[in-house]
Amino acid sequence: MNDSYSDNLKARFQKTFGSLQANALAMRSRAIVGTDALPASPQGQLALSALEKLRTGADPGPTPAEFAALEYMIRAMRPSPLVHRGVIDAQTDPDFLAAFSDWPTFTAGFSQYSSSVGCLFKLAAGQPPQGEGTGFLVAKDVALTNAHVLDALSMGVRQLQKGQAMIRFGCEAGVFDADPQIDVTGVLAVHALLDACLLSLTPDAAHGTALALSTATAKGGQDVGAVGFPYPDPRDPAFVASTFGNQFGFKRVSPGMVTGLQTPDPTSTGVFYHDCSTLGGNSGSPLFSLANDVVVGLHTGGAFMWKNTAIDMAALTPWIQEQTGVGKHA
Repeated sequence: MNDSYSDNLKARFQKTFGSLQANALAMRSRAIVGTDALPASPQGQLALSALEKLRTGADPGPTPAEFAALEYMIRAMRPSPLVHRGVIDAQTDPDFLAAFSDWPTFTAGFSQYSSSVGCLFKLAAGQPPQGEGTGFLVAKDVALTNAHVLDALSMGVRQLQKGQAMIRFGCEAGVFDADPQIDVTGVLAVHALLDACLLSLTPDAAHGTALALSTATAKGGQDVGAVGFPYPDPRDPAFVASTFGNQFGFKRVSPGMVTGLQTPDPTSTGVFYHDCSTLGGNSGSPLFSLANDVVVGLHTGGAFMWKNTAIDMAALTPWIQEQTGVGKHA
């Protein structure tokens, strides 16, 4: 592995665990998971071995299997707090707060953005609404999401009419106040190259306002938060249980960082990578910059427990502005 990757991994680990001490990692994982099982498992031992090599600068460094185990530990241990009445559940761990120094300021202002991020549901006669992904407001009565979420909503037709899909901007755990079901009335536009589309919503319905969209390219190491509605993933129950408990389909904010760019200029491909803890329902999630509350990316998915991908808003914002003629851009 090259030095830049090792340095990046060290920084990401410190953001998750607050220490590069192997013993501290073992204690930390026990505290979060509530058992010795993870660090005592073969994968846990690989992670501890890799961490010790990174800490001491051993040559040769960690093996590919050890690096993979470290990546797993980052995802399995980083929190994904729920949102209640527009407020993100408090995080008091000093290591977490030291790692994400902008978190307190971001959470203090989040309530003004929460009602602009909603869960998209497919509607079918005789069946309960089925959550398919996340969407967020980028203009009056216009929501941005992934084209593959539109495919799920429309059975691949990529056209919608009223009654086929809806969005709910609440969907908070334990909150049973009226949460308006706002119809998706049509498809405004589908991007020709990128996994993005714009959906038209019922005019003048009760919801938040358009989010501020970045025109600057994402930067490696930038702290971000993915806001969405994760659904269960059966491929790794240990990861799902430690991060999400047994509460799915509710609004959460998953902190992380931009781990790399697909190319030096992400506007050329529109893609960067991040390590926020996400599941299927996060497709279409906005990635907020924790530093300034501006949306820097549109989460699209990625390889499980590896690289999450996002579309850089610098590549999308001009298209959104062209399609809507309005919107907030920063």
